[in-house]
Amino acid sequence: MPRFSNCIMKAVWILLFSVMLAFGTLSTGARADDAQEAAADSAKPVKINAAAELNKLQKGLDTLKQQVSNATADNQLSALNDSAMQLANDADTLMTALQPDRTQLQGQLDVLGPPPAAGAMKETSAVVQSRNSLNARKALLDSQIERARTVSSSATKLSVQIADIRCNTMCSQMALNSGSILSARFWTPVTQPQSEDKRRLASFSDDVADALQQDWSPEWRVGSAALLVLALLVWGFSSRWLDRPLGWFSIHIMPEGRLRRSFLACFTALVTVLSVGVGAQLLYWLLTRLPDVSDELVDFADGVLRLTFFASLIAGLGRAFLSNHRPSWRLPAIPDAIALAMKPLPPLLATFVLISGAIEQLNSSVGTSVSTTIFGYGLSALLVALVAFSGPLRIKRTRRKLLAEGAPLETRSAVVGLIQVCITATAILITLLIGYISLARFLTYELVWLAMVLSLLYLLIHLVVDLCDGLFAPNTPLGMRIKHMFNLDDRHLSQVAILLAAIGKTLLIVFGAVALINGNFGSTTPLALLHKVLEV
Repeated sequence: MPRFSNCIMKAVWILLFSVMLAFGTLSTGARADDAQEAAADSAKPVKINAAAELNKLQKGLDTLKQQVSNATADNQLSALNDSAMQLANDADTLMTALQPDRTQLQGQLDVLGPPPAAGAMKETSAVVQSRNSLNARKALLDSQIERARTVSSSATKLSVQIADIRCNTMCSQMALNSGSILSARFWTPVTQPQSEDKRRLASFSDDVADALQQDWSPEWRVGSAALLVLALLVWGFSSRWLDRPLGWFSIHIMPEGRLRRSFLACFTALVTVLSVGVGAQLLYWLLTRLPDVSDELVDFADGVLRLTFFASLIAGLGRAFLSNHRPSWRLPAIPDAIALAMKPLPPLLATFVLISGAIEQLNSSVGTSVSTTIFGYGLSALLVALVAFSGPLRIKRTRRKLLAEGAPLETRSAVVGLIQVCITATAILITLLIGYISLARFLTYELVWLAMVLSLLYLLIHLVVDLCDGLFAPNTPLGMRIKHMFNLDDRHLSQVAILLAAIGKTLLIVFGAVALINGNFGSTTPLALLHKVLEV
């Protein structure tokens, strides 16, 4: 039976490869035709409606200023900062697009020359009219370029102002003592909620109830049931369905060596993100596809959807690092007993991060009072800190058990655990106990963001190095083909692999440094990070 199943699997892969090859062959001609049409279209000059674009940019700048004046949350200010930088780039792009027209007009004016001096031979009326028309068009174009430059400068100044507002707000919140989590003042939103908060939360609950009632109305019932069933199927079975082909691909397709381990680890994290994220996206469509959904509910769903991808990445990184389903392929040197002891922590941390982030998003979308917002900050920091605190305790308890059984262990893992305990206990729990809730929340999210970035950097660096070593090894098909094609020696292939690995590691380190400095948990996207890396 295993032999028969392997034959079936190979036949399926051969069939899929044949279909893809046939599709690529059929689409080659179409792509060639499209490329010719695109080249012909690109040869035609593209006319830009500068007046409409300038009005659009000015309206966008005015809207951003209004939103900045009303924004209070850090994630809102971060998104507005990205929008301001994008607006400045759009204005610069418009200026660049208008420069060729200005150069052309100036060249035509240079051909006509300046007006004749007094007493010289008079020009014909056609030349005078042409010069006046060109001067008028050039003056209009100069004013449009100047307006675009003003919008770009204003957007850049607005971005700097947003950064100052974020810094001042963060400093003021961190310096504010909101009361210890053990005090009755901290738990006031639960014991004695304010009437305004109760009204806002009740209104939001009514919006959710109305949306759910409309979801299961006869008009929308079939689509809602289909989306719900698809989401449950994706959450329940997609990881299992994808893990087995991924393992088969790693064993039978990838070349032998360390590349199999790094490839499996990276794509295990990716599969987890896709399975959880696709299910969350289906539920998002389930709620927001209705015509009468409130803005508060849409804003809450957008925030929770972003947090779901971040939380799924935490769980996926945990699966990739621990690799309990394939212990022999584990990248870091973690004993099996410690990996099993740490198995429930990544999904638990991801769940707590999602819950705490959803609470904060609810407070931001509804607009609750300061005390309720501070309560959400403290609760999120406490949940994440407890999970981070339990990790080293589990490691220490498991190590004691292994040492009692006589198993050889390294001592540096215990040092790492103690450092994590110190960071968690002194920087987060103590700040919660003494009352600096906003500071504890900031440290908690920074700790989670730091762990995510460093973990991704670790996996991607291993993947890039192993990929270069595997592809340019003399015994691989690609390495042999390159060696025979360019008449290279084995040492030349190894030098190419080292060079490409160094370039990839450098780019990843730059990307990670920019992510640590400019990114933040819950709102930073890979495209935004890539844009900031390109700016650097």
